[in-house]
Amino acid sequence: MPTQQEIDKVKQNLIHLIDLNTDILINGNLKIENAFALLSIEDNKDLGVQIGINLLDGAFWQASDGISSFASNFCCGVVAAYSNNTPPSLTEATSRLIERFQNTSNQFQFDLQKFYDDPTTYWDKVYSGQVETAFGIYTVSGKLSDLSTIDVPSKTDTGYTKTMVSAVFGLDQQVWNTLLQNFVITAWYPITECDDRYSSCDCEQTLINNASSFYINNPAYWQYWEWYQDKGLFGGKKDHGTWYITNYSIGSGWSIGSYGNLSNDACNYLFNDLYNGVPNPNVAFGGGLFAREFVFNNMPNIKKTSHTFNQ
Repeated sequence: MPTQQEIDKVKQNLIHLIDLNTDILINGNLKIENAFALLSIEDNKDLGVQIGINLLDGAFWQASDGISSFASNFCCGVVAAYSNNTPPSLTEATSRLIERFQNTSNQFQFDLQKFYDDPTTYWDKVYSGQVETAFGIYTVSGKLSDLSTIDVPSKTDTGYTKTMVSAVFGLDQQVWNTLLQNFVITAWYPITECDDRYSSCDCEQTLINNASSFYINNPAYWQYWEWYQDKGLFGGKKDHGTWYITNYSIGSGWSIGSYGNLSNDACNYLFNDLYNGVPNPNVAFGGGLFAREFVFNNMPNIKKTSHTFNQ
């Protein structure tokens, strides 16, 4: 049996987690509405129980530095467990993603209060599952008793706001990871060739500089390039080579009269950089969710296609 001191510590931490969950809900609603507005799509579909779980798990996963890995794993474990043992409050269909998030947050709030009211009953129960993010899938596990050895910051503590902002940022990443599956990455052909004897292609740093300048005014794009040694008539190497540059864009894809790219506002909220390590100077307040190359190359579930222009 836990000591009274341990019980008091857990209950104190639960109060602080209840406050944090409340703030995540309030700010998360705004982030969801913002994402739909920037992407110019309607929140009018039920995306399922798992989506609400992923959003809230993404928040508490990102908050681990502020609330400790013990609290993060416990919170994520409780929420992730809804996948296999779905509470009645989450079984009914909803009409919008924001409602999925709200219902999941409310259920978690109910569980936190349940733990607070009777901590000894749930003291050693293990809550586990998987956290699904844009960066990978992670197994989590935790117990209520884990909260007896840590200090979750209260709303009056230094660092609480930073923790809350970090949590909401993690949720925001999950929202965009979910909604970007409605769009497509297009590779544009033919590939551009550039002789490295020209100043515009004399070295890779020049290509990086050129690409970064291009992205400022065309933020929906990413460029990939490779250098090849030119060959002589009989296969011998020449003293120069050629850069082969492929352009990619993200959006709804090509249609007659339109490339269908994401808007500049959406891209400047989404991308935190121009080229690798070059900060995006136009990043929107609260945005900068992902690196450009990560979105184009590694973000899961975004469809990919290509379009070839007539020569």
